[in-house]
Amino acid sequence: FLIVLICYIFAVALSQTIGRAAGSEGRPVIDVHFRSIPSSMFTLFSCFTGNCAAYDGRPLGFILYEYYGPLMVLIYMLMFFLVSFGLFNVLVASFLQSSMGAAKFNDFERRHILAKERKMVQQKTSALFRRLRELYMVRARPSQIGQTVLDMRIS
Repeated sequence: FLIVLICYIFAVALSQTIGRAAGSEGRPVIDVHFRSIPSSMFTLFSCFTGNCAAYDGRPLGFILYEYYGPLMVLIYMLMFFLVSFGLFNVLVASFLQSSMGAAKFNDFERRHILAKERKMVQQKTSALFRRLRELYMVRARPSQIGQTVLDMRIS
């Protein structure tokens, strides 16, 4: 949505200035790309996403320089830097933040599951050793009752 809004704002400005400039009738490249707001938006979106060429294949920046001079190229560069370094970095940061949040949640859940599993293994192991001790006590001779679980002989 944000890129559409920025394209719309710049497209209104460019179609009102470049598209309707006096003498633009003799400039078919400018007329095709900036004659209306939708065509200006499409041209700007193409430029922002990496294909900034006119319909005949020439770079649009050079055509703007040829027709309008260095001021228009400076404005074009400022728009491009604003979108590519400003807007796209905000989008990437938002994506990374949501990914990190999901990873943090997954890490918390994984730790919780591991702690639960560790507790269950501890309980099961304790129950096993208690049961083994009970079995040993039942089968042990009276002289062996005070010995440790490690000394038990199971027959």
